[in-house]
Amino acid sequence: MTKQEIRKEYLAKRTALHNRGELSAQITSTFFQNFDSSLFNTYHVFLSIRKFHEINTEAIIDNLLSQGKTVVVPKTLSGGELHHIVIDEQTEFATNSWGIKEPIDGFRLEPSEVDIVLVPLLVCDHHGYRLGYGKGFYDRFLPYCQENCPKVGLNYFAPLPDSLPINENDFPLTHCVSPDGVHKFS
Repeated sequence: MTKQEIRKEYLAKRTALHNRGELSAQITSTFFQNFDSSLFNTYHVFLSIRKFHEINTEAIIDNLLSQGKTVVVPKTLSGGELHHIVIDEQTEFATNSWGIKEPIDGFRLEPSEVDIVLVPLLVCDHHGYRLGYGKGFYDRFLPYCQENCPKVGLNYFAPLPDSLPINENDFPLTHCVSPDGVHKFS
């Protein structure tokens, strides 16, 4: 199957899930049970795109902010680049032209200043290669993070046993948290 065919299939599977809220809560709980927050200070967390039924990351962000952690969220630029903006409880957001909530302004961090990244995806394979929406934002961002920075996908589905079609620009995850637990990739 092509990336586009797999993308279409998993968008449909995600849309068909009727217990997304429950699954998001389970994934959030599993994340905090398995990633010791004392080891990380600066978290890059994607903001959920509701129209695509992504895992709700609001509870993760709220929990991290209540712990005094630095939370960074992406802001997309027209050239396909992400800026990484520090947020807090007072941050104001606007919805961009793609329907993604983003901070209006804020302090920008470099990818190398992030300790752990939570990555959106539709599906990943047993090697940690992920399939997103095809714009390549995270594949361009992740290589600039620290080498030991965990790159954690949050997904409703366990990794596929078969390999996804990849190209030289695809960047793998180190972990995936799904309702059935944490999957670690080498």
